[in-house]
Amino acid sequence: MYQSIKSLYRHKNNLLEGMKKHKRQIYTLLAVVFPEIEQVTDLLQN
Repeated sequence: MYQSIKSLYRHKNNLLEGMKKHKRQIYTLLAVVFPEIEQVTDLLQN
């Protein structure tokens, strides 16, 4: 049972790290394609 919980925790962390990575990539692309977006919204500030 302990191994299953450990495995689930590791999988969850991998998914969260992947989401953070993709979020950074999306924000970077938005900043390149729409540079004015930083002035219009605080979307890229978080």
